[in-house]
Amino acid sequence: MNKKILSFVAASVLLLSAVAPGAALAHNASNVNNGNNVSKLNYSNQSKINWSNWQQKNKEYLDKFKQQWKDKIKKNDEAKKTAVARVAADKAALNIQYGNGDKVNSVTKPFASLPVTGKKGSVITWLSSNPAVITSDGKIVNRPPVTTGDVKVLMIATITYGFIADYKVFELTVKATVNDAQKVAADKATLAIDFGGKDNAGSVTQPFDKLPTTGTNGSQIKWISYNPAIITNDGKTINRPTGGVGDVKVVLVATITNGSAADTKLFEVIVKAAISDAQKVALDKAALAIDFGGKDNAGSVTQPLDKLPAFGANGSQIKWISYNPAIITSDGKTLNRPVGEVGDVKVVLLATITNGYSVDTRLFEVTVKATVNSDAQKVAADKAALAVGFNGNDTQASVTRSVTLPIKGTNGSTVVWYSSQPSILSSDGKTLNRPALGAGDTNVILTAILTNGSSADTKTFTLVIKQQITDAQKVALDKAALNVSFNGSDYANSVTRALTLPILGVNGSTIIWVSSDPNVISNDGKTINRPTAGTSDRGIVLTAIIISNSVSDSKSFNIIVKKLP
Repeated sequence: MNKKILSFVAASVLLLSAVAPGAALAHNASNVNNGNNVSKLNYSNQSKINWSNWQQKNKEYLDKFKQQWKDKIKKNDEAKKTAVARVAADKAALNIQYGNGDKVNSVTKPFASLPVTGKKGSVITWLSSNPAVITSDGKIVNRPPVTTGDVKVLMIATITYGFIADYKVFELTVKATVNDAQKVAADKATLAIDFGGKDNAGSVTQPFDKLPTTGTNGSQIKWISYNPAIITNDGKTINRPTGGVGDVKVVLVATITNGSAADTKLFEVIVKAAISDAQKVALDKAALAIDFGGKDNAGSVTQPLDKLPAFGANGSQIKWISYNPAIITSDGKTLNRPVGEVGDVKVVLLATITNGYSVDTRLFEVTVKATVNSDAQKVAADKAALAVGFNGNDTQASVTRSVTLPIKGTNGSTVVWYSSQPSILSSDGKTLNRPALGAGDTNVILTAILTNGSSADTKTFTLVIKQQITDAQKVALDKAALNVSFNGSDYANSVTRALTLPILGVNGSTIIWVSSDPNVISNDGKTINRPTAGTSDRGIVLTAIIISNSVSDSKSFNIIVKKLP
């Protein structure tokens, strides 16, 4: 008999006991009448008191029982809610710990672990839909033969806490075994040279970091250089040709072997000729430039120079001399602008580039702007520097977005703007309504009124506002302009750190990225998991889906993630 039935019986007994005395008295009175000995029942006051106390005690007992019953139900409900919450939390957190390198859609080895308890105390049991392939404890994985192909297996977890239970299903793909030829083909596809420094196939200047000798699938890789005098077979020695010989192409052949299967892969690299000191000087001279401060340029210097380079990219030393150190010091860190009456001053800076025994010079002529004193000079200077700020890839001849209009000049002039067609481009430049498709492009004249004290002047800009384009045109233009942005010295064939993947095209298309292996490069490009040392670099395809309303297109980028050193 369960607890509920026992409780019900107890309650029934108490209720019967509450009414039994009255029933007994009625029975006795009936017997007296039936015996033709009629008498009247009289009760003493004490009997009435005893009867009342009896009823009161039974009522109190019953009330107490009812309250205990309610408390028990409440306690059971609370326990049930707690159990439901624990099961739900453990279900949400539950995951399979796969073997090294495995993931949900590529299982090749037993699981690292199948949790049997949750953090909230739930008990977890597992059931495999195909124990011949994966046993229910996950300790044995029998991969199907290559002729069968990959197999889907469900791992069903039952999460239990007390009387509450739930389940969670994991659909896994157990990869078929691969034969030697397939292993060779897979290792060939991902095989790449690990170049040194910033080198690449088109520019080799130093020994390779590594020529892989084993593939991810266990293939053995041997290398042969067809010009070992330039690059040795192991890639550890590079003898760059002299400048007179020029760059040299070298073919490297990798032979990939696994069991009875073998294949080859050719790599053609260009070993850059060694350059002489004179050539280094010439290259560094050609690349030399002054780093101006703020928005300055050679024709308008108003503040100290940010930097005068002391070294060239090819190792040349660079020393500077100012031919007017009273205006610009030789290190460029001090600038004394001439006063307005003197006017602007041209200053020649001389750079001497030295590498070994080779020396050359390069002259830079800059114009240091005079300080302005009068209101008219301030207005004139601010007018000369005034420009419209364009967004994205816009130019004055092609405006598709709002523009930035300065309201203050460098010399303190106030700038007020007026648009010739404010319904198309507002006077503050913040609102743009492009002409409808088919209406053609429209010219808008922006007039700037500059005032400073008692002086004023105007400057106009004619902007071409481009008509709206179709979704198909937006997608096509954004696809053509789309590129992956690499960080540091990374490039497509040598990725070691996070990528920057645009999510909005210049023309407003939405861009969604999909990685061929999110465990190596996440879909947003922000997470890079480089292959472990001793393995091979990984080739990943990043696919961008460009969407504008109902029109879409895609563009793919091949990326090689370098293994850890």
